[in-house]
Amino acid sequence: MAPWNPGMAGVSALGLAFAVALAAIFGAWIRFAATQLGPSHWRQHPWATWCVNMVACFLMGLLASQGSHRINPSPVSLELVGAVGFLGSLSTFSTLMADLVTTWQRCSKRQSLTLGAASLLGGLLACQLGLVLARHQP
Repeated sequence: MAPWNPGMAGVSALGLAFAVALAAIFGAWIRFAATQLGPSHWRQHPWATWCVNMVACFLMGLLASQGSHRINPSPVSLELVGAVGFLGSLSTFSTLMADLVTTWQRCSKRQSLTLGAASLLGGLLACQLGLVLARHQP
């Protein structure tokens, strides 16, 4: 992603900061809803966070392709708002780490290692899938 330049897309630094913050509100709300408001069995397992993170990785692949593989790339401000604001708050590395530690301590080391491996590999595959699908759009 290219660094933000105040002259790009006619957006002021303050306006861009506001747009990123607004997008972050929606990303965080969706993550909260998915991990806390679902069925009780869903909330008791770290896989709720994993699912949300996989969706965010897929969407990041789609968004990343917009800036680098299109004839008319999306403005940098759209990439920042989408990636930093929305997807940054939708996915959550710190919650994943807390889930790994909690699972390691309370449940099983095997489940914790499985979650860690599934998060890394699944995230890479989901992002790659988003990139590939976006490149093949007409």
